Amino acid sequence: MRQLDKAPVVLCFSGSDPTGASGMAADITVLNALGCHCCPIITAITSRDTQTIKEHWSLESLLVIEQARAILEDMNVRAIKLGMMGSVANIEAVHTIITDYPQLSVIVDPVLQTADDSAAAMADATKALLLPQARLVVLNHEQLRVMAMEGDSLSSRANMVMEAGCDNIFVSGPKVTNGNITNHLFSKHKTAMEFSWPLLQQNYVGAGQTLSASITAYMAHQD
Repeated sequence: MRQLDKAPVVLCFSGSDPTGASGMAADITVLNALGCHCCPIITAITSRDTQTIKEHWSLESLLVIEQARAILEDMNVRAIKLGMMGSVANIEAVHTIITDYPQLSVIVDPVLQTADDSAAAMADATKALLLPQARLVVLNHEQLRVMAMEGDSLSSRANMVMEAGCDNIFVSGPKVTNGNITNHLFSKHKTAMEFSWPLLQQNYVGAGQTLSASITAYMAHQD
């Protein structure tokens, strides 16, 4: 096992995925491959295959808090990654944790689908309670639309979300030109940037989580 005094410790909040392709499985695999140590905080349990989530159950907020506090009081955490929260109640619980550690970089890769609350309620809670502490939020185009329904363009929606308090937003897709997909990085302090690369034709589970986990790893090494 990698020595913890040499590997940056990343605290990850996410759900389980029995396929092993997304959620906590993706976080652990990617962070380990990029030289970090992942401390997994389970927020939800899912039943899914490679196509869809069939069912999910959120954990009690007290259990989420106790898992996280045990690590934060014992290990030198360098960054926090927030994925599937499972419920608005868990978002509220995680808010109480991250506000106690303002020095840590927080990367938010939200999952708005939940059995307990609507996507709109999850989006509102994420904006109000998590984004003000976030150094970066990673969204796909549909998540951005839900979080900024009033916006009439990609940039206007991104700016509306940044008004919640986060410094940077990375939006994946949906623009495809000549077989290339274009992603966008919006920042309060810099001009918006575009990144294009060939669009893979296959369907993948966990691509977004892999991306956000990779970004978190590099941030953990730099901080």
